[in-house]
Parts: sequence; C-alpha cells; structure tokens
Amino acid sequence: MTDRSETRVPSRIAVLTISDRCSRGESEDKSGPFIANYLTEKGHQIVHKYCIPDDFNIIQDVLIDWCDTAKIDFVVTTGGTGFTDRDVTPEATKSIIERETPGLVIGMIMNGLKSTEYAMLSRLCAGIRKSTLVVNLPGSVKACKEYLPILEPVLNHGIDQLRGDKLRVKVKHTEMQEPSKPIVLTIKDPHEPIPSNVRSSTPVTSSGSTLVTTSTAKIAPILKVGGGGGFQYRKSPYEMVSMNDAVSHIMTELNSTEKLETELIPLKNATDLLGRHVSSNIQSKVDVPSFPASIKDGYAVLSSDGPGNRKVVSSSITAGLPADGMTIDKGWCVRMNTGAPIPDGCDAVVQVEDTEVVSRTDDGKETEIQISIAPKVMQDIRKKGSDIKKGETVIKIGDKIGPIDLGILASIGVTHVPVYRKPKVAILSTGDELREPGDNLIPGTIWDCNRITLISFLRRRNYDVIDLGIVEDDLRYLESRICSGLEKSDLLITTGGVSMGEKDILKAVLVHCFGAKIHFGRVNMKPGKPTTFATCITNDRRRFIFSLPGNPVSAFVSCLLFVIPVLDNLSGHTTLSQVTDIYDLHPWIKVSLSISNANGFINLDERPEFARAVVHFDGGDLPSASLIRGSQKSSRLSSVKDANALIALPGRNEIPGGIIKDSHITKAIIINF
Repeated sequence: MTDRSETRVPSRIAVLTISDRCSRGESEDKSGPFIANYLTEKGHQIVHKYCIPDDFNIIQDVLIDWCDTAKIDFVVTTGGTGFTDRDVTPEATKSIIERETPGLVIGMIMNGLKSTEYAMLSRLCAGIRKSTLVVNLPGSVKACKEYLPILEPVLNHGIDQLRGDKLRVKVKHTEMQEPSKPIVLTIKDPHEPIPSNVRSSTPVTSSGSTLVTTSTAKIAPILKVGGGGGFQYRKSPYEMVSMNDAVSHIMTELNSTEKLETELIPLKNATDLLGRHVSSNIQSKVDVPSFPASIKDGYAVLSSDGPGNRKVVSSSITAGLPADGMTIDKGWCVRMNTGAPIPDGCDAVVQVEDTEVVSRTDDGKETEIQISIAPKVMQDIRKKGSDIKKGETVIKIGDKIGPIDLGILASIGVTHVPVYRKPKVAILSTGDELREPGDNLIPGTIWDCNRITLISFLRRRNYDVIDLGIVEDDLRYLESRICSGLEKSDLLITTGGVSMGEKDILKAVLVHCFGAKIHFGRVNMKPGKPTTFATCITNDRRRFIFSLPGNPVSAFVSCLLFVIPVLDNLSGHTTLSQVTDIYDLHPWIKVSLSISNANGFINLDERPEFARAVVHFDGGDLPSASLIRGSQKSSRLSSVKDANALIALPGRNEIPGGIIKDSHITKAIIINF
C-alpha cells in the first residue's frame, strides 16, 4: 500500500547544516542541499535551510525556535556528530528534546555498518520536542545517502502520530497487520443475521489474518480486495424495493430512534436558532400586552360622554411610561400615543383624525377638543392579554423556529430557547477515479463534484456537516474512513461503490466490518436505483447510513428524497407519524405536464422516474411543468441547475402503451435549495 501523498498535507521540514568551515564560507555545504533535494523528491516540503557553526548555544537556539515557534514537523541536522571537541550536535540536541527515539538511530547505523565499520563511530541522536521530530545525520554525503533511505519511509507515519492524525495512523496500523496478503470478505445473503463478534470499529480477525466471514454464508464466491481483481455478481443479492417500501423501512427505523439531545440556546444567538426545532412546549409567563394599551395616536375618553367637547388634561401619556394612577373624570380626556397604557376610568380611544382643537394655552398646549364621532366601548384599545394570554402555548414541541417565532419569544421575555441538537452529517466520496477539483487529471480520473454539492446543500439547510474527503476503493481505507465518520456523526452519507462493479464493495464493508443492517440495497426508481439505507450501532447509539450512487444527479436526488426527511426527523420535526409514501415527506403540488418534443409524448422508463423540470405558475387550473431541455441522464448535473421540481413519471407498466401525452396530470416535488 502506497502512502496517500496526493491528499496528505506535506511534512514541513527544516535542514540544519552544522559546520564551522561551511558557516565561514571556507568549505562548500554539500550534505545540506543533498538532504533537501532528496526529501523534496519524496514529496516533503522544505521550509527552512540554514548553515551555522559548531556552537552549542547557537544550535540549541535554532532547534528550540524551529520546534516551538515555527512548529516544524521534522528537523534534520547534518554535521557535528564525530569525536572532536567541536562536535557538539548530539549534546545540543539532547538538551532540547523531551523524548528520545533510539530506534531511528539503531536502524540508520545498522544500515551504515553494511558498507563500513566506521559507521559505529557516528554519535547520532534522535528525539521529540513537543510535536517536532529532530534527527542528527553525519556531515558526509555518503553517510546521508545510506541513512536517509532507512529514515524516510517511516517518516510520514511518525509525523502523523505527532500531528494527532488518528485516521492515517489507524490506516497504517491496519496495513501493518498483514501487508502482503489481500483482505478477503465472504459475501453472504444480506438478510442473514450478522455474527456477534463483528464490532463497529475494526474488522474481525481470525488466526492472524484479516478475514471477515460468517458461519451462515449462503453465497460461495469470495470478493478479494487488493488481490488483483475480484468476484463480480451477475445479479444483485439485494431485492429491488418499491419507493413506498423504502419509505416504510426508513420510517420504521426513525420511529424506534430517540430524538437527539436537547440544548438551551440564548435568544440573542438568533442565527443559531433559525431552522432549529423546539424540544418542549414554550408557554408565556405573562399577558401580552400586560396592560390595556392604545392602538392609535389620539385621546383616551369615557365612551359614555358621547360626541362633543372635552377638556384636555395638561399632561399626555406616552408609550414606555406608566399612567401613574391617573384617573380621567367625566367630560375630560388625555392625549395618548400608540402603545401607551390606558388610564383608569377610560374605556375608548378616539384617533386624532376624528377631533378638532377648540382652544390652546398661550404656549400652544391643547386645553379643549371637539370629538365629531361618538366613541364605542373599547374602541382602539388592546385589552390586557389580547395578543397572548398568560399560560398560553406560543410554540409547540417540534415547531421549526423562524424569524416570527423569534419575535414572539422576545415579546414574552424568553431569554433561552430549548431546542434539539442539530444532527451531524459526515460525507464521504469513494472511488479510485476521483480527484479533488483542481488536481491534475490522468486518463480515467475525474474531479469529485458530489461532496461539494451535498455539503453545500446540507449546510444551506442548517445542518452541521463533516467533510471526510475522498477514499479509494480499498477495504483498509474504506473501513478506517467510515469508522471515523460513524464516530463523529449521527448520519453518514457515502457516494459511489454501491452498484455492480468489481470494486463496489461498500455494502460488504458496512455489513462485515461494522455489523450494519442493510434495510434496502436497491430501489425501483430512476435515478438512484443503487441507493442503500443501513443502520449500525456505534458508541451505543444508532447511526444512519445512506450510501448513494456515484452519479451526481442520482446522489442529489436520493439525498433530497431520502436523507433530508431523516435529518429533519432527527432534528425534532414531529409531523412524520403518518407516512405512507414519499410524497408525505416533501412539499408537492399537482401539475399539468407540458411536452414540447416533436412526438408530443414521452416514452416511459421501466422504473418510476423523478425527472428534473421547471414548474410554471401561469394562471391555469393547474401549474404547468416542462422537463429540463437536454438529457436527463444521471451523470448530467446541469439538468438540476435550472430545475425547481422533480416530476413524478410513472413506470412503463403503470400506463397503457408505456407513454404519457401532453397535459398529463402528475405530482411535482418542489426543490428547495
């Protein structure tokens, strides 16, 4: 197994030549440039290259700076390892390291002894300071040529451990268990029970070999991964289920799974609350308004006074200030602002527009007004509790929080909101052919577009997404990366590796390495036939797994139809109790299909199809829908770009003649990006 250098962050290396003569320019430094060139050719990154004299304090200062401040992964020194008084490199190195790594020194010297007995005179030192590996090499190019080929092959693994890259360390440890033999999986009937010794973290081992098998295997052929080819089914062992059956399997698992944990989020963190589901009923502890309030700018009056003149109290009442026990007598009124509390004795408000000023003081204050229209009892007054009564449930458990909900919560004085934790989703692309966008492509490789599509789609819907990157179709890497995803997430999405190809081993890996139960492995739909739904137990909690097809349209459509409802449910959405088909899980409308091809009809596929389309709200009895122009093939992601709906086309056997004509009435699932 080769190191995955195409995705690994290169090791940051500093080369330090230690020589009095070279530092003074009296001699050419040859070993430093040799080491730098050698490691660069192996894919490492040289970030520093210095030449300093054989001075203990200077060596010590440079090493400490590179380890503590520059945070170099690997510091290699050359020179100063002999027997002379000025050869102090090992002593300076020992003074700054925290742990020794004697195995590296032993390995290098043993190799050097194969060519000369003088190798035993090298006083080398190797060790670790914080997260930096420091190794001394001799000053001769010949010795460096002998020692580097021994040191470099193990360098990345050591640095991965120092970096805390548990995933790569686990992969390497798995490789080392049996590096020369292929991993063998016994492919069995997916409906047979999983053996009890299958764990969720590592493959089962037998007699020292990486062998995963069961005693109830019904299908004899062996799938050999990494062995130069493998068994390939002619017929999938997974039954093709209908869309309704697929939904039923999902709902069965959801209904037997507890919602995620709850948490209290401060109301001021509004952006974190938007889109979250409330985990308990929220009741108001106060009446809103908490006092009778004026609806308009005007005058508080006694309705029994009828129309006519009123004397005006000298002081007005404004919003935000109490009425201070003010009482209005018969024949009097008081000026009010919108939202101001109504004083005792008043039972109506007359808007300014229905009054005229009769007299004012010298400084312009109103002293008397005339009311032209007789006021009615409680006219333009908001009663106490008329908006929200004390004890009233304002938001119910499972409700999705939007901007209006936040406003309501603020109006009743809520400071913290109980919500369900957002589910964590891990996304993994699988396939030997995949490369990161921008990487160089060789014939047979493509750039991965599935991850960025699904990650952005889910983040747009306010889910926490973990990017697991790309992994090859190799059991060792698949097992390790899937293990990481299951430990970090509530739901794992993989794309690719679930069809009928020689290297489509994902389902077998899920079953044999993680004890997963495959609830369905094929769905009678287009696109998305290989869509797989599984569950397993990791860290005492059920994890949901959706393994989606590798074609980008299939992956997106399957994610929209199946994954989104599961995430909504885990988030606390509570309207999924009565579900019979896929349309109970999504907003949909009836549409009239507009067919613009020359034939005026569409030949149906044998599978029900979700065609990408544009719905037009053009004023007819039903909205019209037209299919996106061009091919609807599952590899053409641009067929989704301008679509706003998935149009349900029946299977060929569901319609006489296997065709549908213009104005066919069908359902459209709205795509909400």
